[in-house]
Amino acid sequence: MAEKVVHARLNDGILVEHKTSGYRGRIEGITEIKGCFTRGGAALPPNMAKDAFQYRVVVTGEMMRHIAPAEDLEIVFEEPRVNVSCFNCHAVFRTKPDTVNKPAGRCACGGWICLSASPVTLRAMSPRLSRVV
Repeated sequence: MAEKVVHARLNDGILVEHKTSGYRGRIEGITEIKGCFTRGGAALPPNMAKDAFQYRVVVTGEMMRHIAPAEDLEIVFEEPRVNVSCFNCHAVFRTKPDTVNKPAGRCACGGWICLSASPVTLRAMSPRLSRVV
């Protein structure tokens, strides 16, 4: 009986970090061009490539895509998005990944959006309410 090998594939958009080169980016498809394959961050001669495909990784701020096999990539788990309300106008915002418990900017009304501050702190930070306090 012949064994069937099934290769799991990572979905596009998953945040990954290269184990040896250290770059961090998101998967944007695959390539089957063996001349582009790498192993351990270095180019791999086409005749040494055993994989059927490798991943294209987009790094923010870089024009060229990185190519890497699944063995060289580590999945980076992001913190979930959180709903946050502006203390002044009660508008609801969603935080960006990796911004939990960090200030997230200002609301259109001028109030600070701060995820971990108490209402008293928010009153002191907000331009409208600080005049009242």
